[in-house]
Amino acid sequence: MAQRKFIIDGGFKTDDASELLANLTMGGSILPNVDSDGTTGYDLGSTTAKWKDLYLSQGSLFINNQKVLEDDSGTIIVRADEDQGLTVKTTGTGVLALQSATTVNLNGTLQMASGKNITDAAGNAVSFGDKLDMNNNLVTNIGTAVAGTDAANKSYVDNAVAGVINGAPGALDTLNELADAMGNDANFSTTVTNSIATNAASIVTANSNIASNLAAIGVNANDITALETDMTSANTAIGTKANITYVDAREVAITTAYQTYADDAEVDAKAYTDTREIAINSAWAAADGVVTAAFTAADTAQTTALQTYADTAEADAISTASADATSKADQALVDAKAYTDTAETDAVATAATAAQVKVDALESSLTHFHSAVTDITDDTDNTYTFSELTNARHYVVYLNRLILRANEYSVSGTTVTLVSGTHAVGDELEVTGFSS
Repeated sequence: MAQRKFIIDGGFKTDDASELLANLTMGGSILPNVDSDGTTGYDLGSTTAKWKDLYLSQGSLFINNQKVLEDDSGTIIVRADEDQGLTVKTTGTGVLALQSATTVNLNGTLQMASGKNITDAAGNAVSFGDKLDMNNNLVTNIGTAVAGTDAANKSYVDNAVAGVINGAPGALDTLNELADAMGNDANFSTTVTNSIATNAASIVTANSNIASNLAAIGVNANDITALETDMTSANTAIGTKANITYVDAREVAITTAYQTYADDAEVDAKAYTDTREIAINSAWAAADGVVTAAFTAADTAQTTALQTYADTAEADAISTASADATSKADQALVDAKAYTDTAETDAVATAATAAQVKVDALESSLTHFHSAVTDITDDTDNTYTFSELTNARHYVVYLNRLILRANEYSVSGTTVTLVSGTHAVGDELEVTGFSS
């Protein structure tokens, strides 16, 4: 009977192919008889005789004296020699996937090959779970912003700013410059209007002279009073809004009033003449027939004379009153309009000159500043002090070189207070602007 065990107590060598049909249990190592240099040496298996599974314990896998794979305290490490590269490569339609139940950590700089991109497998926007620090590099080739949360490129911002400035001169193309030009007066329009109203006293005097002239030419006192009331209303209106539109409207109103007065005077004169004619006729009709007959011719002549006199008086009164009143009213309106135009022009010129002086003075007194970067080491600390903000007239706050919105911070004196949640540990805070 053949033995079930083959025991070699010494060395063993065979020059022929051998076959082992059962397990081989070793207490030592299997070593080739030459040291492999990449050309010599021996293979473990072949293209037609492959090993199936290779089970290793806590050891390592070495290639060309380099430990490339090892188990280190529960972590499988794939490594290369110092200064030696490591490439994981697929060809054709093969896909290289990094899969982890948690995060995939990169402990070095990630560098993309030229022309390669980072994309989302579903074609959606790539989502980043934290802020992007560009390390003072540019973000280029940004498309035109569409949604309110889209990033804006330089052209978009430049066009938006140009639309706000709209060709304004360099000395008046910011809100701060405009405010300084108006003397920081929030009620600038009211101030100018009140200045014009202060000079309305001359118009009041002109109105008084018109009333006196009307009385001198025999205009009814009640009509003068009514006209003075209109003038008082006009004075009030001029005092609050002395402009060309208002004066033109008052010119039409006064012309209409004069025309109405002339028409009323004509009616009154005719009514008076008719009344006198009736009274005279009644007196003569009651007299003796002889006296009536004797005075018929005289009555007719007298009536004709009275009618002629009344018509002439009426025509003279209308002509004199209308021409004189119209002339004086027209002149008064011309004077008032000229005075208002001059006052408006002077006020605007004075305001513009004062504004330009203030703008020139401010421009020559401003100094640009840019603070040093403050590193945030505690995200619960919301307040930071920048001495550069002393006497600051205009400033911008940057977090990681991006401008903060107005609702993300506040400034009091030299202290910047950030809204909670705006910043994090490792962020960089700085301010820049102009001070006087």
